[in-house]
Amino acid sequence: MKNFIRVDNEWLINASEGNIFEKIGTEGFTIYCTLLQIKCNRDKFQVTIKEIQNILSRNYEKRPKITYSKKKTNYINVIKDARTIKKYLKLLYEQKLIEIEGDIEKIDEIDEIRITDYMIINVIELEYKKGFTSIACDLILDKIHKIGHIGFSLLYILTNLFNKNFGGENCEGFANPSEQYLSNIIKRDINTVRAYLYLLKEKRLIRILPQSPIYLGTDKNDNEIYQYTPNHYIVNNKISENKYYIEYKK
Repeated sequence: MKNFIRVDNEWLINASEGNIFEKIGTEGFTIYCTLLQIKCNRDKFQVTIKEIQNILSRNYEKRPKITYSKKKTNYINVIKDARTIKKYLKLLYEQKLIEIEGDIEKIDEIDEIRITDYMIINVIELEYKKGFTSIACDLILDKIHKIGHIGFSLLYILTNLFNKNFGGENCEGFANPSEQYLSNIIKRDINTVRAYLYLLKEKRLIRILPQSPIYLGTDKNDNEIYQYTPNHYIVNNKISENKYYIEYKK
């Protein structure tokens, strides 16, 4: 079994309209990555809806709460029902990101597949003209059901943006996207992005270093003017105790 999957960098930096997240959503992105993990080094593989469910939403009743604001608390968004998985498999097929063995005109028959029926799938891996970002297969298996499809998508984007050379010689590096930029990529509102960033911190997959605002002076009414800079996010995934990622101390 291979240790990492690869995703096109273009997906993880493109905040424009019509990007991959607008086409397949964070749900489709997460299912695509899960299928890459199942695929391993094979061209085609057999998989059932049930097997996909088991990766995405095991321990579903124990999934953590996530706070969207001071007034609203909800559970994280996990992909748990067969209907949703079938919907996004069809979407991945229509976007030519996967192939499903059989007559192309019968793609709608996926709606009739039982959760224990085997499908033969090939996941299309792209040319990666702007390079690719790797993430550990064991991180997917260990954490995806605890951080949901939004958390997983943000973790992948931050892994791409992390630069170990940022900050100079005595700094371990960081990523510093604004919450608005992340929101524009995954097509979710800023409050949701912020909540999931802190969920990733709570699950010890990233560290968040808030940055102090920079004082610029005063305006003509003597009001102080500040420039606010994005948080620094440390996402230095690497091998640790036979796991291909670091769980940071709180």
